[in-house]
Amino acid sequence: MFKIGDRVRVRWLVESDCLGLTGTVLDVQPSVLMGRDVQWCRVDFSGRQRRMLSIDLVRVYEHSGTLATAA
Repeated sequence: MFKIGDRVRVRWLVESDCLGLTGTVLDVQPSVLMGRDVQWCRVDFSGRQRRMLSIDLVRVYEHSGTLATAA
């Protein structure tokens, strides 16, 4: 389940102009026809806003600049 503010990427070729770009979820609504586990997400890809199903998106985890090392 996605939340507002999550960073996401397009998983398939659904929106080819946004493929490979990282976007931010702006709005989340349940999908009536697809079941309760699927959501409609409005995503902003650097100024291009698209409404997409959550099954077409994958969450992106940002890495911090520091890494822990084992002794």
